[in-house]
Amino acid sequence: MNKQLKTMLFKAEGRYFDEAEAAFLMGYAEATLARLDTAQAIERAEPVILDDVVAAVMTAHPEIQRIHGDGGAPRVRRDQAMTLRYATLAMIQQDPDFIHDKFAVWLRVILGALCALEHVTCGYRALIDACRRHLLPDDAAAVIPYIQIVLDQFEQPGARSS
Repeated sequence: MNKQLKTMLFKAEGRYFDEAEAAFLMGYAEATLARLDTAQAIERAEPVILDDVVAAVMTAHPEIQRIHGDGGAPRVRRDQAMTLRYATLAMIQQDPDFIHDKFAVWLRVILGALCALEHVTCGYRALIDACRRHLLPDDAAAVIPYIQIVLDQFEQPGARSS
């Protein structure tokens, strides 16, 4: 949940919202509806976004096919779909900590142990590019910062490569 909203709800326990709090809630509700529209656009575009990502990663790193056999492309697709979905949930909540704490750090540990770092970062860069190509500019701008949080986990010092 959005931290500002959570704090406001906690402070308002046992009383009604004042004018400023009610105005904030109305604005938050309207913005949430817009973010839900964005989430639906992302969901509709997901298949083509993921097709582009898989094609880009497999073209840039054909060794994935040699390493993982026929399971390589489906693994890329699965991992990128999870990332896109978590990024969308974080975007809806406007909570970068959600994707960082609940997904990005965990994923860094898992993929850092199982995959070459350059394969992973290629995938996230391709995901960002595919979102720019297949979503309206406002929708892409809403979700890309959350995907970037995941990419940043792999690009920070100390990220491992297998």
